[in-house]
Amino acid sequence: MNDKKIAKELMIVARLLSSDAQEKMNKGMVKNLYQGIFENARKYGIVDPDGSVQCHGSLGLVRDLFSDYWWFKKIKFYDWNESRWKKVAQRLIDDGAVDKFSNKAVKELIEDISDMSVNGHSFMEYEGKYVDPYLKSKGVNDSQIQKFDKYFKGIM
Repeated sequence: MNDKKIAKELMIVARLLSSDAQEKMNKGMVKNLYQGIFENARKYGIVDPDGSVQCHGSLGLVRDLFSDYWWFKKIKFYDWNESRWKKVAQRLIDDGAVDKFSNKAVKELIEDISDMSVNGHSFMEYEGKYVDPYLKSKGVNDSQIQKFDKYFKGIM
C-alpha cells in the first residue's frame, strides 16, 4: 500500500471516529437495543398487562440475547439492589423527587418505589446514554429518561 492510499484510509477512519459520527452510531445502537428488547419481550414473558416492559426482566433479556455481540461490553447495567430498597424509598421522599419530574409515568414510578408497591427499578447505560426499556415502553421521551436515570443512578 502506498503512502497516499494509507493517508486516505486514515482520513476515512478519522471521519468515522469523529464525535458526530460516533454520536450517530451510539444513537443507532441504542435504537437497535430498544428494538431487540421490544421484539423479544413477549417471548420472554416480560410484558405487564398494561403493555409496559419489565425493567428487571429487560436486563436479563439483554444479557441472554446480546452477550456475544462486540458492543455488549460497552453496556453498564444498573440492577436494583433489594437491600437498599427502604433507603432509596426514603431518599425519594426526602428529596421531593416526584416534584422534580414532569412526566406522568416517571412520577408514578417514583411514587410506586417510594411506597414500596413495586420492587425498584433497573436500567442500562450505553456510551453515556441511559437505556430504560420500562420508561420507554410507557412513552417517556429520551430527554426525560436521561434526566430520571441520571438522578436515580445517584441514589441507588
